[in-house]
Amino acid sequence: MMRFLGSLILVAIVAAMIAAALRPVCIPMTSQDVARSSVPFDDRTDKDLFFLKIYQRKAKVRYECKTWLTREVLS
Repeated sequence: MMRFLGSLILVAIVAAMIAAALRPVCIPMTSQDVARSSVPFDDRTDKDLFFLKIYQRKAKVRYECKTWLTREVLS
């Protein structure tokens, strides 16, 4: 029973670490960032780790969204 409980706790910890690493972090883009973009903002289809659309617009504010893991590794 203790071995099962220990395995269950380990799986829960690993799942929490993966969820934390893949959480989206969105940073507002400045008008200069948008102007430097070679492709028009609305035509961008870039995705981070196959599911998160990187360039998003929410309430007329443009954001660059990437997972926490991508931001930490590539910055």
